[in-house]
Amino acid sequence: MAKGFKTGGRKVGSKNKTTIKRLDIARDVIAGVRCTSTPLDVMLRAMEDAMERNDLAAAHNFAKDCAPYVHPKLSAVEHSGDADNPVVTKDVSMVDRPVRETREEFVARRRAELGNPLH
Repeated sequence: MAKGFKTGGRKVGSKNKTTIKRLDIARDVIAGVRCTSTPLDVMLRAMEDAMERNDLAAAHNFAKDCAPYVHPKLSAVEHSGDADNPVVTKDVSMVDRPVRETREEFVARRRAELGNPLH
């Protein structure tokens, strides 16, 4: 910037590699060339189809295959600590969680806060 204005670098509006790749993918999806489904999407769809056909054995197999991707396994954790400062555990499974407001309650609250500008 010695001259008081920008003298180099990327031109305004030029596309970088990521933008070009994203536009190519979007163009392929619109043209129907590229599939946007993931393997998990396909397995879940197959499971739903099996459920609709009342084929519970097939649906169970699909659910078993999908489960690791949707519900991670819990691993065993060994707690070790200093004898003078033992590890303290606290059961929080019964703690009351705040109830999440519904969409209608949210809209009503926001309208009241904003003075109901749309109606």
